[in-house]
Amino acid sequence: MERMGERQGACLLDVGPILGANIVFFARRIPRLFVCDLFRHLHEALGGKRPPDTAWRHLEYPLKQFDGIVLWDFLDHLEKEGALRLIRHIRRWIKPKGMLVVFSRDPDRSLEPFFAFEVQKEFRLHPRPIPRLSLPLYPRQNRAVMALLPGFSSIKSFIYRNGVREYLFRFEKTEPDMS
Repeated sequence: MERMGERQGACLLDVGPILGANIVFFARRIPRLFVCDLFRHLHEALGGKRPPDTAWRHLEYPLKQFDGIVLWDFLDHLEKEGALRLIRHIRRWIKPKGMLVVFSRDPDRSLEPFFAFEVQKEFRLHPRPIPRLSLPLYPRQNRAVMALLPGFSSIKSFIYRNGVREYLFRFEKTEPDMS
């Protein structure tokens, strides 16, 4: 957040469930904020027996639009191939040296019901139950999460007491994505 807040006109994409507290938190620190609830779109796609890709196909952001993207635990709700297809889109949207924050659930711990993360003071995350969402869960080990992110380098990671893992990646690949 510090690096992005220092950039003139920094642009952030938050793809998590829309929470007012998160919008306020990011909007106070980042000049340009885009929000899209991919969780709701995925829920609607799967409920309508459509491929998971339809959850993000409608997003038409310009190439290299974002200095940072917050992915929350969205990859945990996609099978490997769907997650890789989403990452291909993210690679198009994020600027070179842009930051990607990914949250992931511990494969050995259950966090029910479905929840979202609410950012509170001092960057603390609070799980907040989200009713009426039914999504599959594909939690991955650390190496499996990192394998989904070609072109990104791991900067740091953190494990919360409840088992949620937070990763910070930087997009290193600068040549066009041919995938």
